[in-house]
Amino acid sequence: MSVARGADSEQHDAVVIGAGPAGLAVAAALGARGIDATVLERSDAVGSSWRAHYEGLRLNSMRVFSNLPGLSIPRRCGRFVLRDDFVAYLEAYASLSRLDVRFGCGVDRIDRDGTSGSWRVTTSGPAFLSGVVIVATSFDARAVLPEWATGHTFSGDVLHSSAL
Repeated sequence: MSVARGADSEQHDAVVIGAGPAGLAVAAALGARGIDATVLERSDAVGSSWRAHYEGLRLNSMRVFSNLPGLSIPRRCGRFVLRDDFVAYLEAYASLSRLDVRFGCGVDRIDRDGTSGSWRVTTSGPAFLSGVVIVATSFDARAVLPEWATGHTFSGDVLHSSAL
């Protein structure tokens, strides 16, 4: 893992915000390409929003279409996977992919660091510096774009996943 520690921050290759299916999948895909990603999760477990849904919930997509890259959901989970089986799958995925997930690490803001030119991710714990930040907080999260994304100082493309 490529981590450099400063007085109040850690430098990482990539930072992924959110340890749900999208965050885990993108972190694993980056890792498969030799890019170490650190996943920041405000709760104490992967797939926290899935854990909060009602007990009898099943995926509305078939198991074979719900796999994350590199690991199939076991056949024993049936055609339409139950909530608890999907949560267990997410846990196994994070473990087998050897993802660096930091639990209890809520993100407060993302800014451009004036000294390094990296993104500074301010959290409830240490700050994280990275040239790449991916926000994967779920498709049904409230679409809030940061000031830098809507202002005149950022020239890149910004797309919130809720617009897909």
